[in-house]
Amino acid sequence: MRLLKMFFKIAALAVAVVMSLSLFACENGAIDSDEQEGNEENVYDLILFTGQSNMVGRETERYPVEIPEGMAYEYKASTNKLYPVRNPAGEPFGSLESSSGSSILPRFVEKYVETTGRKVIALHAGCGGSSVNRFVKGADVGNDIMKKVDACTTYLQENNYTIGKCFYLYFQGCTDVSMSSEYYEKLFLKFHTELKNHLDYEFGAQIFTGEDKDNLSQELIENVLRIDGVKSKMAREHDDLIVCNKQAAVYFVENPEYMREDNLHYNTQGLLKIAEDSCDVVLDYLGFGDPSKKGIDPETYLSEPVFTDFAK
Repeated sequence: MRLLKMFFKIAALAVAVVMSLSLFACENGAIDSDEQEGNEENVYDLILFTGQSNMVGRETERYPVEIPEGMAYEYKASTNKLYPVRNPAGEPFGSLESSSGSSILPRFVEKYVETTGRKVIALHAGCGGSSVNRFVKGADVGNDIMKKVDACTTYLQENNYTIGKCFYLYFQGCTDVSMSSEYYEKLFLKFHTELKNHLDYEFGAQIFTGEDKDNLSQELIENVLRIDGVKSKMAREHDDLIVCNKQAAVYFVENPEYMREDNLHYNTQGLLKIAEDSCDVVLDYLGFGDPSKKGIDPETYLSEPVFTDFAK
C-alpha cells in the first residue's frame, strides 16, 4: 500500500512539472508546437511581408488588432516559434529589423482573416534604406530573407502544418529612384526568381513607393513614377506578379495626415490605409472580394498616382 501511495505521489509530481514547463514555454505568447500534432485543421496561408523601411514600419504607436485565437500567427526565426499576430511585428534577424511600433502586417492579416475565414502564418522580413540590389541572393538582406523563409517552412513541415495559399507583398523602391529602369527590373526579377526556390508562392504583390516631400522636384517625381512604372510593367508581363497598391506613392505629398513628422514614413493612419487598400486588391484577385475581379490583373483597373502640384 505504501508503495502504491508513493507511486501516485511521484506521478502527480511529474504531471505538475510538465504542466509548469508548458506554462513557462507559452507564457510569452509563443505557441507550443506539440499542441498542433494530430490537428487535421492545420492548414494556414503563408504570407511574406518584405521591403524597406515602410514595410518594416517606423510608426512608434502600436495600433491594436483583434484576430480570433488560433487564426493568425507570426513566425520568428530567432526563437523558432509562432506568436499571435500583433504590433510590433518582426524581429532583429541579421540585417532584418523589427517594426518600431506598428507596420502594415497586422492590419493586412486581420482584414484577410476577417474576409476569408482562412488561417494565416505571416513572415515579416524588411530592412530600412535597402536598395533592391541588397535583396538578391548573395547580398545581406536577400540571404537573411531566404534563411528566415527556410527556417519557417522547415518549422511548419516538422510540426505538421500544411501551407494553403502562399504569396508575398513587396514594398520597396524609393531608395532606387536614381537607378535605371532596366537595372531595377533585372535585380527585382532576380530576387523574385530566387525567392521561388525557397518559397513556393502563387504570386508577388507590389506596392508603389513615394519620396520625401521636402526634397521633391519635377525630376524626382518623374523618377519615382518611373520606378513605380517598372513594377507595373513587370506585373503586365509576368503572370505571378501584380501591383496591389498605387496610391501609396502620393501620400507623401497629397495626404500629409498619413505621414509621420519626418515626411518619410507613414503614421498609424497611413499604415492602416495602405494595409486595407492593398488587402482589398489581393482579396479581389484571389476571389474573396468582387467576383468580377477574380484572377484579373489589377493593372486593368487601378488608378495611376497623380501628384497635383507637379502635374504638367
